[in-house]
Amino acid sequence: MYWRLNNKFIRTTTNYHQLAISHSAGKHLLTIVDDNRGRQVKNFIIFDKDVNLRSY
Repeated sequence: MYWRLNNKFIRTTTNYHQLAISHSAGKHLLTIVDDNRGRQVKNFIIFDKDVNLRSY
């Protein structure tokens, strides 16, 4: 699997398809592509502990 966060390559995985990353608060886009060009795209938000959730 090929992992990208916000259209920037992170790394590949081969057998164990999990990653732990630390990233800034805000809106993000995760894209995972397999060797057959199958693709999963997910939008997600990382909240800062002091953020007002109603602003999202």
